[in-house]
Amino acid sequence: MSVAVEQGEVQRIPRKVIGLGVLVALSIGLCVLSLAAGWVEPQSLPLAVERSGSAGFVVFIVLSMVLELLWLPRMWVIMAGALLFGPFVGAALSLVGDTASAMICYFVARGAGRDWVCRRLASRPKARQVMGLLAVKRGALSMVVLRVVPIAHYTLVSYLAGVTGVKPKSFVIGNTVGLVPGAVLYALVGGSLFEPSSPAFIVSMGVLVVAFVATAVGGKRFFKSVA
Repeated sequence: MSVAVEQGEVQRIPRKVIGLGVLVALSIGLCVLSLAAGWVEPQSLPLAVERSGSAGFVVFIVLSMVLELLWLPRMWVIMAGALLFGPFVGAALSLVGDTASAMICYFVARGAGRDWVCRRLASRPKARQVMGLLAVKRGALSMVVLRVVPIAHYTLVSYLAGVTGVKPKSFVIGNTVGLVPGAVLYALVGGSLFEPSSPAFIVSMGVLVVAFVATAVGGKRFFKSVA
């Protein structure tokens, strides 16, 4: 009897959760279609910004938000910003766009699915305990790790932070801190992308590889400690 009731509860998925699922599915579908049809390519963002003239900064930020909401690689945005505006200004503009797109995904997911996920975890004490550690007690630190360590897609992490109950303050702090290393490193690589034999490119690539390995090891240990 309890199983039947539980199954009935699972079937009654709130409309907001269904809407969130449809939104995610449509955005992923549009991403795949855009890439397959050649509507969006790595050079699309630089071309659009160059044609916008004095509004280049604003156009870059808006387009970077759109690209990331459509699940396209964040690395494209950062490197394009470095090539267009220089590594430091490009990194700063990328951070603005990254943060804005992350906040949109987070609050959409938080408003649609957080309560439903909490109810689903009510009958799973272990999962609820781990989620509480990651999302509530260590919310900001978890966001830093998820942004620094290449575990999951940038946009997916933003949605998951919302539905799992990461507090807004923790999300903002952790998201911002976690975005900075990648923004700086990718911008440095992007700024010297067309000079692959230059010391700047070689050093930045070396630092990027070391950072990738170090964060992967550190992230694995962090999640093992709370599992």
